[in-house]
Amino acid sequence: ASLDEVRDLVRALRGSTGDTAPPADLDDLDRTLATVTAAGLNLETDLPEPAELTRANASWSLLQRLAVLRTIQEGLT
Repeated sequence: ASLDEVRDLVRALRGSTGDTAPPADLDDLDRTLATVTAAGLNLETDLPEPAELTRANASWSLLQRLAVLRTIQEGLT
């Protein structure tokens, strides 16, 4: 799954996303954090309010959202 995500990111960066763009929904931050917490990582977070994440999803480009999500995922890894 990680390799598929990296390939999607590379395609997006090259501008050849094709028919499907990689998922880049900032609302997935909660799910990502829940996954690592369930795996045993003791984690404190201070996420923006849901309304702010929704605004960012609407106004940020795909690459901006991907960069934020991948950076957080990599940091947690």
